[in-house]
Amino acid sequence: MITRASHQMMLTPHGAWFDSRNLSLGLATMVPLKNNGRGIEAAFALEEGEASTFVLREIRQGDESARPSLHKVNKLSTSHLQ
Repeated sequence: MITRASHQMMLTPHGAWFDSRNLSLGLATMVPLKNNGRGIEAAFALEEGEASTFVLREIRQGDESARPSLHKVNKLSTSHLQ
């Protein structure tokens, strides 16, 4: 059985970050996120032709510059679509 490692999580204006003893992850998105007490969730609907971007990546622990930001979401979204 796999057990979930204890971790800290924090919402930011443009995503969330997750820190555990061995791993830090940043989630960047323009979609509003909510802490549901067990994790992060989002509820949204897309119309035909619309798109939304979620970028999850490992970040170096303690690297505040790697936290999700509006600029990074836009840059990653744009480069992915080209």
